[in-house]
Amino acid sequence: MSEADLYGALYIRGDGHLEPSGVTLELARQAKQMGVAMQTGVRVTGFEFGPTGEVRQVHTDHGSITTEIVVNAAGMWGRQVGAMAGVNLPITPLVHQHLTTKPIPGHELPPDTPVLRDPYHLFYLREEVRGFLIGGFEVQPQAWAVDGVPWDFTQKLFPRLGFVRPDYGGSHPADSLLAQAELMHLVNGPEGITPTAARWWDPYRAGPAFCSLRLVAHRLWRGRALGDIVAQWIVNGEPGSNVSELNVRRFGPIYEDRTYAAERARESYKYYYELRYPHDENEWARERRLSPLDGRLLKLGGVFGEKNGWERVNYFEPGRTGRRAGAEQKKWGLGQTALF
Repeated sequence: MSEADLYGALYIRGDGHLEPSGVTLELARQAKQMGVAMQTGVRVTGFEFGPTGEVRQVHTDHGSITTEIVVNAAGMWGRQVGAMAGVNLPITPLVHQHLTTKPIPGHELPPDTPVLRDPYHLFYLREEVRGFLIGGFEVQPQAWAVDGVPWDFTQKLFPRLGFVRPDYGGSHPADSLLAQAELMHLVNGPEGITPTAARWWDPYRAGPAFCSLRLVAHRLWRGRALGDIVAQWIVNGEPGSNVSELNVRRFGPIYEDRTYAAERARESYKYYYELRYPHDENEWARERRLSPLDGRLLKLGGVFGEKNGWERVNYFEPGRTGRRAGAEQKKWGLGQTALF
C-alpha cells in the first residue's frame, strides 16, 4: 500500500477467512449427526406438482423423491433447476479469477494478516500459506454458458487464465512488494451472478412449496444468517425478517431474456466495489423497451432512466439534447446526486 493515494481505511477486528472445503465437510458431519441424509452425485431432472402448485415429487436420475418442500441451492445451475418449476432465476456465470504466490523470503505473511479489500482498484488480497492470494473484479467481465451451464461442469476450472488486470497490487505495482513474488497458482473459473449482485442473494417462494436460495460471492460469511432465514421460512411459513426487497419477483419477464440478464449481471459485477447512489441508473442493456414517444422526448431534453427494461424520462433539461443517464452519474458524488 502506498501513501500517495491512500486517504483512509477501515479495520474490521474480527475479519478473516475460512477454508471452504473443511467448513463444508464439518457442516455436513454435524448435519448427519442430527439425522440428515445426504446423497451426492444425483441430478434433478424435474418436479411433479399438485393441482394448487404444491410440490409432490422431485425426479432425479436416481429415482423420484416424495417431498412437500424443495430448496433450490443449485448455484450457477439454479436457473436451470428453477426453470423445471416454471420459475425464472436470472443467474449468469461470469469468469472470476484469482492468483496465489509463494511466500516471499523475509516477508512471509503471518496467518492472521488482515484481509485487504481495495474498492478503488477493485481487488482483494489476503494471506494464503504465508504468501499472497489476490483476486478482483474485471471492468469488462466475461459471461460464460449464458444459454445453460453443462451439467457435468463440476469441480472444474477453465484451462487457462484469460486476462490479467494491470492494476492488481495497487497503482504502483512495479514498486510494490508483489513485484518480488513468484507465482504459484492461477485459478480461473465461473461464478454465478445475478443482475443485482451487490445484494448478494435472491430468495423466492412460489406457492407453499418451492423455495430458492442463491448466494452470490459471499456464501460462507452470510450463510449462517441466510440459512436461519430459510429455516424459519420453511418451518414457520415466513422468513422472520423483511426480505421483500430481495424477492426474485422484482425481476420481470424481460429477465427471461438471457442476453439481457447477462448484461445486467456483468454490470453489477463491474461495479461490485463501487459506491452506488440512490438514483444511479444502469448503463448496459439499455434501450430495450421504448415507448412511441421516446424520440420526441429525447428532442425535448428528456434525461432517461430505466425501470424493468422500459426507458422513461426522469427529468427534462430544456434547450439541450436528451440522453440516457448512466455513466456520467459516477462523477457526481453524493452532493450532486439528482433528486426526483
